[in-house]
Amino acid sequence: IIKQDVNKPKKTLTIDRIFQRAFAQALVNNKTEVDCFDILSSILHENTSPSVYFANIHGLDKESIKQIISQQQQDEHLVKIQELLDTFCTELVSKIDTNKMYCVSRDTELHDMTITLGRFNKSNVMLVGEPGVGKSTLIWGLAEKIAKNQISSLKDYKIYSLNIGKIIAGTRFRGDLEERITMLATAFDNIDQDIIIYIDEIHTLGNSGNDNGMDMLNMLKPMLNEKHKVVGSTTNQEFRKYIENDKGFVRRFSIVNILEPDHNQCFKIVNSTINNYEKYHDDIYIAEPIIDSAINLSKHWIKNRFLPDSVFDVIDK
Repeated sequence: IIKQDVNKPKKTLTIDRIFQRAFAQALVNNKTEVDCFDILSSILHENTSPSVYFANIHGLDKESIKQIISQQQQDEHLVKIQELLDTFCTELVSKIDTNKMYCVSRDTELHDMTITLGRFNKSNVMLVGEPGVGKSTLIWGLAEKIAKNQISSLKDYKIYSLNIGKIIAGTRFRGDLEERITMLATAFDNIDQDIIIYIDEIHTLGNSGNDNGMDMLNMLKPMLNEKHKVVGSTTNQEFRKYIENDKGFVRRFSIVNILEPDHNQCFKIVNSTINNYEKYHDDIYIAEPIIDSAINLSKHWIKNRFLPDSVFDVIDK
């Protein structure tokens, strides 16, 4: 007499069919593993199973499981999009402290930016100016105005600043860079939010295609439509060298020239942030005549630098 171990489960044809169906469903949905929802959905296809009978009594059927799986896939997709954006981008509006001022004496430039960004077509801005004149500060000023609801045409917009260094980093093989750009473009398309994409040093995109396959400027062109608003910044020299000759790319932008601030503008800019330097340097007091002197000395002696960046360096030293 051979005694059977009744506690040891046996594989039956039904069990085998359930797992095979669950595996196939996971493959169709581009999943890397079979989860409990795949198993449950497969079980509910066994019409003669007692499990299906009791599940239906409690309101669980194939349609309800499909809705649960669909919602799960959507949630996972949104998580992947957010992880991608967190890796390669920084959202600026959420970082704004509404009690602080981020941009001073640049009202004309900010106005030109908001007018262009409010357009239906070609609502993209290219900030062009010498190094150190405050191009990056303008995007923080725009984020500040959005956070304070001061621009009705851009209400509830988010600003995502692309980190070009992270995007290019590690793209050793042909196609790696293109894949990342495509993934980012898809992520931006799937964001259920009005967004502005900010690309600092945008000329680096025009110079990255030499070793990484397709030119990134060409890959960026499909993103420059009415669904996406893009703000780029670059210097006069780099604009002429890498961007100006690409007429198809340039025509999608409105150029906003950022000039070096005059003495009075520079004084207001420096004076608005001087308290940060006072706190850092052991709570010293920097009087207004010192700011005036720093501006004059910078203009007279530092010929290869521009206001207000050179003034901040003089005061900091």
